[in-house]
Amino acid sequence: MKTCKRWTEEDNILFRQIYPTLTQDELLKVFPDRTKVAINIHASLLGLRKSRNPYITTNCQYLLEDTTETFYWAGFILADGNISNNRLKVSISIKDQEHLHKLASRLNINISINNTKSNFGEVRMCQISCMDKKNILAFSDKFQIHNNKTYNPPKDYTFDDYLMLSILIGIIDGDGCIRNQTGRNDCSIRIKCHSSWYSVYTTFHQLLDKYFGSKSRPPKISNSGYMEWAIADYRLVKGLKRFAIDNKFAYRDWETDRKSTRLNSSHRL
Repeated sequence: MKTCKRWTEEDNILFRQIYPTLTQDELLKVFPDRTKVAINIHASLLGLRKSRNPYITTNCQYLLEDTTETFYWAGFILADGNISNNRLKVSISIKDQEHLHKLASRLNINISINNTKSNFGEVRMCQISCMDKKNILAFSDKFQIHNNKTYNPPKDYTFDDYLMLSILIGIIDGDGCIRNQTGRNDCSIRIKCHSSWYSVYTTFHQLLDKYFGSKSRPPKISNSGYMEWAIADYRLVKGLKRFAIDNKFAYRDWETDRKSTRLNSSHRL
């Protein structure tokens, strides 16, 4: 892995001059000790954007590939993304911008950073947005991602088991959280969402028990009307982590400690 050195003022002056017009490969030749992710992050911090170029196009066709990585990103988009009028948007916390840069790099697009008002005041967010009538439409049809997905979840996925697991890990990375289990040294993964997703997570639960040979607790509808699912079986948590590592997902937290079979309970998946 490359170790990026500190950006100097001279670097910044040159970077501002050439970033809008040069391609990623050309920038890497000028700054050979940088990575693509480092260049994208630095451009966002400096507020730089690429000049419009009719010969540079997005790579949304990537989302249609039948690989575990693209299915992982499909799950992540199901959790944190939105598709409307053939436009894909993903917006997450600024602290996770390096993770979003990995998807942006695959799609050949840039990240924007903005402030969003919330109940807790202004929050800095990073976002990607791209439009591709043909490929975004095909992607949303393939994974049944609707504009109002909270109340319209996908139905009857028929993908292979390993692709379904990839989707689940992407969803967990977007919507899941980890917490310590009372009186135990291991952790559990918990997901809470609208009750309309109950059948979706029931399917994922059945898949996990089949794939890992376990008999875990199924999802439930809580008294407050939400779908809640706790993956508390140590073998399942360990198995999901191992599956993510073996498939080399761009995973935010499970990748931080490859020697440990436990997840860091202070991290949000």
